[in-house]
Amino acid sequence: MTPTISCFNFHWFDNSFKFIFIEFDNFIKVIVNNKMIVLTKQELTSNSRLFQVYLISLLLTEDTKNITSFTLDKSYIYGIRSRWYVKTLDRFNMVLKDTESFTMISKLSNRNPLNASSPKRSSGPKKIRKVMKLIDKFYADYNITDLSFIVTIFFRNETQLLFDYFERYIAHEKKIEMLSVILHNYGRDVYSAVNKFL
Repeated sequence: MTPTISCFNFHWFDNSFKFIFIEFDNFIKVIVNNKMIVLTKQELTSNSRLFQVYLISLLLTEDTKNITSFTLDKSYIYGIRSRWYVKTLDRFNMVLKDTESFTMISKLSNRNPLNASSPKRSSGPKKIRKVMKLIDKFYADYNITDLSFIVTIFFRNETQLLFDYFERYIAHEKKIEMLSVILHNYGRDVYSAVNKFL
């Protein structure tokens, strides 16, 4: 299996949380801000909070099989494009961005993580506990019990885009139908005159 990568960025000015998941055959590298652990897939799914963040990262990532890079001072910087959940200027409001943003892969910014070999074992219990405390802090800091509201926002936004597209499509079809009737009943001169104003 080719490694895949996904990201969930909860961007709240100076108190942001960035979750990156790099999935291999049997293991998943989890990077929370600047701390990295390796988990088996069973360890990931057994932690409901972390697994929920992982599922949302898959939903918000543009392409889990590709990495984005650019050069800076003659070296490559690697990252991933995903939608961010961001703080707006209104201090009580957060929104899911409409477009994907570049998120640098901390810990591995100068290496393409999709070219890395699969880990051989998961991280030790002490290291895992430290990262799990960071995840608990994320949920506590923002008073979150369940992240499913982000899925709701995502689908509402996507549905709205679809409705907007259909409204434009229907308006365009009505215009074509009206112009066809004018051309058929009143001739090319009237048709041309009306078409200039539409």
